[in-house]
Amino acid sequence: MDNRGISPIIATILLVSMTVALGGIVAIWVNSESGKTMDSEGQRREQIADRKNEMLELVNIDIDMINDNITFVVVNIGTSDSHISYFLINDIYVRNTEFRNPLTGMFDPKTAEVGIGETTTIELDGSALPDFFTVVEMGTQLRNTYLYTAPSAVILVESTFFNDACKLVVLDGSRSVDADGSAVLWEWDLCLNDGPTSDGLCYDVALGNFEIERTGRRISVDYSAPGTYQIVLRVTDNTGMTSIVRITIVIPP
Repeated sequence: MDNRGISPIIATILLVSMTVALGGIVAIWVNSESGKTMDSEGQRREQIADRKNEMLELVNIDIDMINDNITFVVVNIGTSDSHISYFLINDIYVRNTEFRNPLTGMFDPKTAEVGIGETTTIELDGSALPDFFTVVEMGTQLRNTYLYTAPSAVILVESTFFNDACKLVVLDGSRSVDADGSAVLWEWDLCLNDGPTSDGLCYDVALGNFEIERTGRRISVDYSAPGTYQIVLRVTDNTGMTSIVRITIVIPP
């Protein structure tokens, strides 16, 4: 058997070949991992860019003087899902841990979530909140903030006249104001088509069943039957923002 070793020249050639081959493998692995990292980073940047397209719109504020609740209706008009973190009403801060579902009256974290093209309705306890709004700020988890100066709807029962033949009520909505513009439309749902009920309620913000029965800043209503009636006023400002206020009135026999 020939026990002679590999010549130094051949050994050097083999070592160089192995080094080149190993370098190629390392280069392929590095390029592969770099590609994965770049893809991952690209996806992350795309997600961040998409989230920056968040856009929410507060379309209605409902002040329920009967049950002492305030409800906000928010629409997602952007290209990213959103999560509402808080409302700042005048100078009162309300976290999303206090958001309630208007259908149940209970805390519901899903009311803070609003997907692309979706609408969410958020109810707040109105006992600690002002009846008259000047500015509403809404913030999201992405630290976007939205400022609104929605009109403040106000109903004043100006006068009443009751006898056997006539039960007349004069309602005034002219004290409704808008901080950054002007109120341009006053719409009334008087529950006349529903008739009197035990609690007077015919409008539900969660159902959105507002029925326009009268328009105008100041109206008079002749009730044909005694009972408890709900009076709902929706005020729209020059930017299209709306605000609703609800009260009840008792018509005697």
